[in-house]
Amino acid sequence: MLSALLFAVALIQLIEAMVHLHRVTVAQAGRWIYLTLWLQVMVLSVGVYWYLRTPVALLLAVVYTGLFVWALTQTSGNQVRFSVQRGPLGYLEWTQTHTATATATGTGQQQLLGDTMGAVYVVGLFAPWLVLEQASGWRDRGLWTLMLVLALSAAAVRLVYPQTAFPTLWCYSAVVVAATAWLIQT
Repeated sequence: MLSALLFAVALIQLIEAMVHLHRVTVAQAGRWIYLTLWLQVMVLSVGVYWYLRTPVALLLAVVYTGLFVWALTQTSGNQVRFSVQRGPLGYLEWTQTHTATATATGTGQQQLLGDTMGAVYVVGLFAPWLVLEQASGWRDRGLWTLMLVLALSAAAVRLVYPQTAFPTLWCYSAVVVAATAWLIQT
């Protein structure tokens, strides 16, 4: 399960490399990253369900699979324009623009997931780990360590870098999470 999740996280680095090398358009990259973010939480929640087979794990799997399907519909229509562009500091910034809002107000651009869906995504990152931890009787130090690494890396990136660069830079913590998971298993 962890290897499938890390593969989904690593896809973002691949997409960003393609942006840097000018192999994809900013719109393609934005759509692919948007889908990959929802793929990550779907893979994690489905993996936890396959491992535990509990009602709570099933609920998470259904919710995040549904959100991934919803993301597929969002990226296939013309209601939202996705983009990944280099910001003023050189970091990639992931954004979306709702075309109806942009037409009515002249703006409408926001970070890729926005506030509400960004919160839903973060819940999707941590809730499956908490379900696993609860199943272990709250005694699995490895899971606590992984969650702590995720939280501390998010806090560190948030404190040091501008908010617009947060998503792309926090994804680089996947390397730290992978190394931590490997150390825990050995």
